[in-house]
Amino acid sequence: MRVLHLLCSTGWGGAERIACTLLRLQRAHGLECFVDGPPLPEVVHGVQEETNDTLPSGHSSGASWRWAHEARKRRSLLQPDLVHVHLATPGLASVAWYIVGETPTVVTFHLLPQAQRWSKDYLLPLRSERVIQLFDRHHSAHRLVTVSHADKQRLVLRLPQAQVRVIQNVPPLPPLNAKPSAPLCYPGTALRLLSVGRLEAQKGFERLVQALGDPRFQDLDWHWNIVGEGTERGRLEELVRSLGLASRITLVGARPAHDLFTQADLVLCPSRFEGMPLVPLEAQLAGVPVVVSDIAAHRELFGKVPDCFLPGDETAWAGRLYELLASREAVRNLGNLLQAERPEDPRQRFLRQYLSSYDDALELPLDA
Repeated sequence: MRVLHLLCSTGWGGAERIACTLLRLQRAHGLECFVDGPPLPEVVHGVQEETNDTLPSGHSSGASWRWAHEARKRRSLLQPDLVHVHLATPGLASVAWYIVGETPTVVTFHLLPQAQRWSKDYLLPLRSERVIQLFDRHHSAHRLVTVSHADKQRLVLRLPQAQVRVIQNVPPLPPLNAKPSAPLCYPGTALRLLSVGRLEAQKGFERLVQALGDPRFQDLDWHWNIVGEGTERGRLEELVRSLGLASRITLVGARPAHDLFTQADLVLCPSRFEGMPLVPLEAQLAGVPVVVSDIAAHRELFGKVPDCFLPGDETAWAGRLYELLASREAVRNLGNLLQAERPEDPRQRFLRQYLSSYDDALELPLDA
C-alpha cells in the first residue's frame, strides 16, 4: 500500500510529530509511505529530524493556495492508494480537500475548537465546519478520526451522520536525527519540576505560576523549568518577577524535549484544553509522574488515577501542589499509580487502529 501523509499545518507541533511517528511505524510494518507538508522552515526541519525525509521546497512565506496547488500536482504524480490528512486546524480542510481530490482519504482532526463558532476556512469564504460538512457529503471514500472522545462529540454535533472513529495519540518516537539535549539546570537538591509546551494561553502556565506564588512554597526546595516559546513569554516573565519567583522558575525557551523528561521528578500540565496531549504521555512513558489540569482529554488519559489531577477550582491548586512538593514520598507514590495504568505497547495498538481505518476507507464503494 502506498500512503501519502499530508501535514496540513501552520507550524510544527504535536500533530506533526504524531504523523511522523505513524509514518515510521508503517514503514517498519512494510508500507510504502511518503510525506508532504507546507514549506515552512520549522515543518521542513521537523520532518527531516523525525523521518529523514526532505519536504519539497517552495515559498516559505507560504500562501496556502500556492502550496496546495503544488502538492496536488505531486499527489497526482505519486498516485498513492490512500492519503492520510493530518489536520492541525479545521481551517485547512479546503486545502486538504483540494490536494487529495478523489483519492481515498483518512482525516485525523488533531485539535477541534472549543468555541461554538469555528474560524473561517483558509481558502474559501466559508466557516471551516461548513467545508468539513461538504467534504463529508461529497468525497467518495473517506474515514474521519478524532484523537479523543470529547473531540468526537464536537465533530458529531456538526456531522450527525458521519462515522467518526477515536484513535488516541501515543508517545511519539524519538527523532531519528536529534542530538542529546543539554541537561536542564536544577539547583542542588531541589525537587525538579518540568513543563513543556508553547507559551500560549491554552497551556495555562500562568495559572501554575500564580499558585506557586503562595507563601507556603517559600520554604520548600523546588525549581520549575518551562521548555517552550510563544507569545505569552513576556507576560509570564513579568508575572514570575512580580511574585518573586525568578530564582525558582526558568523559562528555558524552545528546544527538543524528547529526552528531557527523565531529568524531572514531576511534570506539570496545566492546559485549559487539548486534543490529546503528548507531554503527559511522554512523561508517563519515561516513568515520571504528572500533575494535570481537570480537562476532558486528561480525564480520558488518567481518569483511573484521580490523584494526578489538580482541582477544578484554580484557587485550590496551591493546596494540592503543596501536598506534593512538601513530600517526595507523595510524588513517588503518584508515579507508582501512573505506571500501574500505563499500557504495555500503545504504539502497536495505535498502528493497528490506523491500518484498520485505512482498510475501511479503501473498501468504501466510490458512490458511498
